[in-house]
Amino acid sequence: MKDLTTYLATDTRSQALTSFTLVVESVLQQLTQEEKRRIEEDMIEAYQHWILEGSYLDEQEQASVIAELAILYLKHYQLLEAVELVLNHGWLLYALKHAQRIARVADSSIRSLPYSSKRN
Repeated sequence: MKDLTTYLATDTRSQALTSFTLVVESVLQQLTQEEKRRIEEDMIEAYQHWILEGSYLDEQEQASVIAELAILYLKHYQLLEAVELVLNHGWLLYALKHAQRIARVADSSIRSLPYSSKRN
């Protein structure tokens, strides 16, 4: 853990956010569904606060935060919130190459809904 802390301290904030996201995903794999859901709900609140505060180093960091929140919304089937976020910031997400990942998660989330069509 100390090595990770040292790495994150020397990395840029945008790269640190990406690294943090990967670490969180790794840890979440080891938790129960309920534990995972609670942590993701806390992350949603943290990202919402960050967006409301608007204190980004640069557009890359802003796009990363928005993309992560949109993905969490999609994973939690908060589809209207995800759509609103992506519509408001779509140009930034597309320009900084987050749109394709969001689209993959959206497709997966929609296909996993109990009433969604299983057509290809």
